[in-house]
Amino acid sequence: MDQQKIPAILFFYLVCIFIISCNDTNRPAEKKIVADPLDMDQAVSESIKQTLNFALEHQGKINDSFHLKLVSLVSDFYSQNDHATIWSHNEKWVPLVDTMINFLQNSELYGLFSKDYHFKDLRELKSSLDSDSLKRMDAQQWTKADLLLTDGFMHLLKDLKVGRLRPDSAFLHKNDTSSKTDFYITTLKTLVQNRDLTSLVSNIEPKHFGYQELKKSIPGFLDSMDRKVYTYVTYPFKKSDVKDSVFFISLLQKRLRESGFVEGDSKLPDSAQLNAAIKKYQKRKGLRQDGKISAPLVRMLNLSDVERFKRIAITLL
Repeated sequence: MDQQKIPAILFFYLVCIFIISCNDTNRPAEKKIVADPLDMDQAVSESIKQTLNFALEHQGKINDSFHLKLVSLVSDFYSQNDHATIWSHNEKWVPLVDTMINFLQNSELYGLFSKDYHFKDLRELKSSLDSDSLKRMDAQQWTKADLLLTDGFMHLLKDLKVGRLRPDSAFLHKNDTSSKTDFYITTLKTLVQNRDLTSLVSNIEPKHFGYQELKKSIPGFLDSMDRKVYTYVTYPFKKSDVKDSVFFISLLQKRLRESGFVEGDSKLPDSAQLNAAIKKYQKRKGLRQDGKISAPLVRMLNLSDVERFKRIAITLL
């Protein structure tokens, strides 16, 4: 009986593998070595076209590591630009790349988060292409860099113009795609021509008084910002449930320990020790020192500087 099932199961898996392989026939090659730097732009252009065709069929996915968030917009731009590379030429970066990466590194000043715009991947790609002569000969590496820079810039424009809270999937609607696409493509072309990212961003960001005043407060906040990510304490808890109560106390103890109000003992504190730790925290924060567990206390514990900056960013955009 089992021997009869094995061929059927094997056949099923072979069919699955065949279907997957058929769907990925246009998957970009992992490497594409170009010996002559003067041939690189043409090779990258061909690779950009192939990679975008694949990404459009796979919800923006280039490979397991890279994903274009606004793939339709990016594809429209390159289609109008004959799929030419715009961020590098013949194995050399254009000066605008340093401007873009520096801007992303300091994007918190605009209430933005660099991770939303491929900052880490771009920095690593640039470093490897600058230092590794063999990788500089790989058209696929330059292709990834070009696409991520364009996608990051388009996403940056989107966040400054319509806000970070609007989902990327709802950003371009079928009924009004044309006018929005024209704006983003024209803006990128303007950037490439004028090479002035700061002025371009200044013209796009909101001009109203509240935005400008809140933005002015960001540098001072960032200067003293505690960037440590603390344990989040869930509240309320079920006092009648022993497991839930123990879980809550362990979270609270861990959070107080992270701020130095509980010694490094892993055992759960008794009520007197916990009360004393809470009073120390309340004193540090200028709160009434009653040592009691309450919703306002937990809200204060969960309101770290990182969370405060997220609220500033949400309010700003």
